[in-house]
Amino acid sequence: RKFVELEKQINPEKRGDTFDFRFKKTWLESCDEQERAIIYKSSYRAFQAAQTAYPICWGGVMILSIAVDIGVVPYVVIGVLWLTQILAYYAEASKKHRR
Repeated sequence: RKFVELEKQINPEKRGDTFDFRFKKTWLESCDEQERAIIYKSSYRAFQAAQTAYPICWGGVMILSIAVDIGVVPYVVIGVLWLTQILAYYAEASKKHRR
């Protein structure tokens, strides 16, 4: 919150309140093209990192399940998170592609 307030003091064109449910959208709308490009590139790099991390976690859970009876819940959790991220990415990409 303090970082956002400091940023708003430095750049008065910035809008948004961290306690607002629509903060991310309001903040992004107040960013210029360069800031948006940085956010978008960073988001895609985070997506790529997660796409690498999920199979590693999946493999780690598989190895752990050999030594300890952990059940199916860790597989379901990793699978649901991975699937949610992929579906959200492709849904947004298809919306942008239609425009």
